[in-house]
Amino acid sequence: MSFIDNAIVPSIIAVVVTHCLNMYNNWKRKKENRINLLNGFLGEILAIQGLIRVRKEDFELQDFHNIHEYRFYYLPTTYNYFTVYESCAQYLGDIDNQSLQQLIIKNYVDLKGLFENIHDLGKQSIEFNKIILADQDNSFLPSFAKWHYEYSAMILLKQVPIIELQLKELSVFLSQEIQFQKSKKWMFIFH
Repeated sequence: MSFIDNAIVPSIIAVVVTHCLNMYNNWKRKKENRINLLNGFLGEILAIQGLIRVRKEDFELQDFHNIHEYRFYYLPTTYNYFTVYESCAQYLGDIDNQSLQQLIIKNYVDLKGLFENIHDLGKQSIEFNKIILADQDNSFLPSFAKWHYEYSAMILLKQVPIIELQLKELSVFLSQEIQFQKSKKWMFIFH
């Protein structure tokens, strides 16, 4: 072998090995980012599930049937419960599974709807409580109580069970996708 052969062959090997290492490191970084993204969504969903469960239990303890001693109970929604989603939504495209992407988006839209309804109920309850305190003969109480009871029932009996089921499905799907991503092996052929 000549000097040129001795210099070129190792150089070509070094370039190929370096390229392969760069490809592997890039793949590994993307895989870790994808797993972190999925874990972030899962963590936020599990926290929201817990919050809904506790708030639902608090709500169910209230007596809404006594019109004469009706209390306009509500659940305060003063915090942003969607910080992970809002900060990571731009990376949804990094998730390979389109069905999971769509399910994440649908769940967050539905959750925002639930929290908006709870927020509206809270605002209205505060107003009702102010009016009732100023209303000496309680003439407004029956109509306010009826509205509040129906709106609360719609949230608690219709919207919440649907959301709980969707969140459970999403959390299972996210857990499965995390395990799938962790089990993926790098194969040079596919890069």
